[in-house]
Amino acid sequence: MADASVQISGLSFRGVQILALDSDGYPVVDAVTEYAGLRIMGAKALTLNRPEWETLHATGDDVILATFRLPPTEAETGELRVGALDMTAEALLTGIPVASQGEGKWLPSGMNIASLPRVCLLAWREAKSVAAGDADRPHYEAVLIPSATLSPMGGSFEERTVGERSMRVAVNIVSAWPWGTVLVEATDGGTTVQSADGSFEYVPRICSFVGDGTEDEFAFTRDAVSTDKVTVYVDGVETSAGITVAVDGLTFAAPPADGAKIVVIMEVES
Repeated sequence: MADASVQISGLSFRGVQILALDSDGYPVVDAVTEYAGLRIMGAKALTLNRPEWETLHATGDDVILATFRLPPTEAETGELRVGALDMTAEALLTGIPVASQGEGKWLPSGMNIASLPRVCLLAWREAKSVAAGDADRPHYEAVLIPSATLSPMGGSFEERTVGERSMRVAVNIVSAWPWGTVLVEATDGGTTVQSADGSFEYVPRICSFVGDGTEDEFAFTRDAVSTDKVTVYVDGVETSAGITVAVDGLTFAAPPADGAKIVVIMEVES
């Protein structure tokens, strides 16, 4: 086990985790049992459009006097393409439940809803380090969108064509990471964020819990690769004191307070 390289080259697309967010921007936490959202079936492509900075020129005397670079006036957008109809995932993204009819299922579209649920999106693909002296070490390249809305667009029915569905991604501008840490300009370079690129030795995964003032043990449904690959945040603060970290869960020396939001960033095998 070692720190992730900051110079990697990625290939293909391995998966995407979607987590619903609460009103404070945390992954939904309403129980001492783990919440990890879900992994959308059949991920094929994620295209993220990051608007260019605008260039303005001050002119006079028939020459350019100065050049200015200003941040974009548009938010990031994107598209997620998948090769399967995942009703569970699309129901989470729209807030519209899957309807049963006998033993069949329907996922309605075009409903009279005024807004879409906010979600956190974490995508990853296989990669390798390309750093000098560290070349060829296996990695995973990641993209994190702390808050977004995804609108399923469906797909076409065509003869002898494998089905594919698309989802439009509208990125929200937030001032804190989904684990609750507020951005500070002195350390983060800015006070808001839309997306972030990441590098990990193994597959990154986010999960969350909520304290009830009594429970002191919190179990993961997926084992971490090692305890070094587990980072714990309690109410937005990275915390290690008073916590015994194992690959399969956390044990607190004293039960977290009722309503405490516990978010874990870990690395898993796949």
